[in-house]
Amino acid sequence: YTLPPAEVDINGKTYHSNGLELEVRSSAPPRTAPSIPQVGSPRLRRGGKALFVRASVDRERAFVNQQLTWTFKFYQAVRTSGNLEYTGPPVSGFWSEELPPQRNYYETVDGVEYYVTELRMALFPTTPGKHQIGPASLRCMVQEAADVDPDDPFRMLSGGLGQLRKVSLSSDPIPIEAIQPPGAPADFRGAVGNFSLEASVDHQEVGQNEPVTLTVRIKGSGNVKTVPDPVIPTLSNFKQYPGESTVNLSKTDREVKGERVFQTLLIPQVVGEYRVPSLSMTYFDPSTRQFHSVHTESIPIRVRAGAGALPGAPTAAATAAPTGPADVRYIRTAPAHWSAPDPGILRRPRIWLLDAIPLAGFLAGLLLLDPRRRGPSRPAGARGAGRTRQALLKLRSSETSAEEFLARLQQSTAQYLSEGLQLPPGLGREEMNAQLRSRGFSAELIGRLSAHLETQDHLRFAPGIPPLAERHALIDEAVSLVDALEKERRRARK
Repeated sequence: YTLPPAEVDINGKTYHSNGLELEVRSSAPPRTAPSIPQVGSPRLRRGGKALFVRASVDRERAFVNQQLTWTFKFYQAVRTSGNLEYTGPPVSGFWSEELPPQRNYYETVDGVEYYVTELRMALFPTTPGKHQIGPASLRCMVQEAADVDPDDPFRMLSGGLGQLRKVSLSSDPIPIEAIQPPGAPADFRGAVGNFSLEASVDHQEVGQNEPVTLTVRIKGSGNVKTVPDPVIPTLSNFKQYPGESTVNLSKTDREVKGERVFQTLLIPQVVGEYRVPSLSMTYFDPSTRQFHSVHTESIPIRVRAGAGALPGAPTAAATAAPTGPADVRYIRTAPAHWSAPDPGILRRPRIWLLDAIPLAGFLAGLLLLDPRRRGPSRPAGARGAGRTRQALLKLRSSETSAEEFLARLQQSTAQYLSEGLQLPPGLGREEMNAQLRSRGFSAELIGRLSAHLETQDHLRFAPGIPPLAERHALIDEAVSLVDALEKERRRARK
């Protein structure tokens, strides 16, 4: 066929492409497995087998955690009947990963053409020493060729097919020797392959008690599932909670590759400038037979003072203690407008007595409202304890989601720390404990309070939902702590 040139006009000028010659040939029919049983065919009588299996490996000596590839091939010169029953090999002492997809092709062996089904599996020795990949087995049904009398007039009706025969095949076991990488440095923890290391945080500026997620990624070729967890150093003035670990594998070109992601939750406790230090990992590359170290950059984190200084605490402005009695409202000192009185009425003596009555009532009211005459008011700390206790008991009887429950529990606790104990926002846990010790609270009670706040933090950031019984126990402990702290606070004031 001939494809004519293309033609296009641009700004009044015509452009032409070249033509193309196209030859179309008849396609070969797709090749499939043999369509009829040929167990008794002449080519198999010459020494060929109707069915057989083979197993092989690309190396019989490997380093611990180095990939070796095991290949299983099923050769068939006849069509099987029904499903194939395949059982993989025992691989004790190895970490295994299937290597899809299954491959099908033709291969000639000893002059006989076979239809081949190929399976692959990646194996990683887990310990040094002598190991063995056991035999894989396959069971199938094959239909024998029938002995047909050439003089039988009905031989065409039988199709030349005999009875079904069950065939069991198995591969030979393969010995493997695993060795440790020689000359390993002290920081080598078993990673074998070729890897890169990355670290990042989701926020580089946060308030106290606001979570920061540190994400570490290990990527490359090799069994990332068995790569050890990265060593996260303890950060001063931070709480650390291990998070999720996920693995994404890709199996291409007969090689296992992938990425393993580690997350750690960091909770800053004290205002300041910090850095997540550089992380490192050492791995052994079997292709070069050398050890390599990879490092991450250090990451700055700025922690500012804020509402998160105590668990769920409001801002300093919102928690400031009132300067006067809570039940006295602001009194306007002057009305918006005074209208001039009628001087004629004021001159009337009989009105003077009536005018004096409201004035006397007003003066009496001022005397009653004077705190010095009413007696001592209820301390702000006691009022804070009462409100906190009521909020906790109300929370215990309400039906809320886990997220709302934890938020309200922390808000109630923070309210008592601020209003009841008069602790300023912005304190770290150690500073809070120091202030409580200076006020005469017992070490046992301070320890209970710290443990309770630690439990709240853990439930806030840890995965999972606390059961109802655990929620009730948390509230009961919070109420008990408020009562015990109030008891010691009153004793200290006396």
